[in-house]
Amino acid sequence: MVILTERAAEAVRRFQEDQDRAGAGLRVTVTKANGGYDYSLDIEDE
Repeated sequence: MVILTERAAEAVRRFQEDQDRAGAGLRVTVTKANGGYDYSLDIEDE
């Protein structure tokens, strides 16, 4: 598990918004956990 700072978590959220707008098959999810933020990464393969 990687714990992100709040600033890094916000950067990941903005990155995901860009990916969504571009229709890319990449999903990054950030959740609050263990005093920081955790993330998961899924790549959709067509």
